[in-house]
Amino acid sequence: MCGNAEKQAQQFLEDLFGEGNEYFVEDGVYGKWMNTAIKIGDKDYATLHIEIERLDPLALRIIRITFYVSDPEEDDDDFSPDVEQILEDVQAYGTEWELAMMEFGTVMIDIKSNYEVEDEGLIDKENVPDLAKIKNVIMEIKKTVDSHKKK
Repeated sequence: MCGNAEKQAQQFLEDLFGEGNEYFVEDGVYGKWMNTAIKIGDKDYATLHIEIERLDPLALRIIRITFYVSDPEEDDDDFSPDVEQILEDVQAYGTEWELAMMEFGTVMIDIKSNYEVEDEGLIDKENVPDLAKIKNVIMEIKKTVDSHKKK
């Protein structure tokens, strides 16, 4: 993505997740899907993979968040089961947070609609969690994993 498409993507992401954040579009086709890096801490980044069903009115198929909780070179298959409890606790009206993968220092979470039958699992703009909530969940998972490693 370059030029005008990158600017459109930036505006789209600001409209979806809020202004005042840095979004780095890494790959994608505007209006269909995109991989976007977001800054979550001083040094940390997460990747948002967003699949777009339609633009008007906006409906997303999935929002996938991928981030590292430790060096991927380390053998980190033994994680705390508390991560799934964190995701249950952040369930928002209209969305379901699901642990898609957690191994080798990588965590992947899917945010989906919990209205599977009525809207075929599509997420409406009103149900998208803001970036602050996403960052809070990531930081809570990192704290949980860190405390589990110390035991």
